[in-house]
Amino acid sequence: MEIPQGFPVVIRTSSGDVVADSIDEGALRILTGSGDIIGKQRTSTVFATSKSGDITGGFKTQPYGIKTSTSSGDTSVVVPTGKRTYVVTAKSTSGDVSSQVDSDPEGKGLIRATSDSGGIDLRTK
Repeated sequence: MEIPQGFPVVIRTSSGDVVADSIDEGALRILTGSGDIIGKQRTSTVFATSKSGDITGGFKTQPYGIKTSTSSGDTSVVVPTGKRTYVVTAKSTSGDVSSQVDSDPEGKGLIRATSDSGGIDLRTK
């Protein structure tokens, strides 16, 4: 499927994995009831929600915002280093949380990762 550059994209599934790796600009929102979410992006903002599945993401350039949420699944996100700093929130009710991304209360970007039952791993490259 071809999508105009910069156009906001919303992907919803009740069951099944979602792989998004060629969306270069704009906002991306992915929601799945049961399935993994995998992406390598250049988008400025990503929202990913999975009730039962893992979220794995990497970025080619620094995004402005990342928000992930899982009920049961792990989250792993890799963010490139650069000038932009982030306000980081990473919380799991029942899972390990690890972050290489330093939280800056005055950051111009936002990273928020939450999980009810799953680990969270935020890394830089």
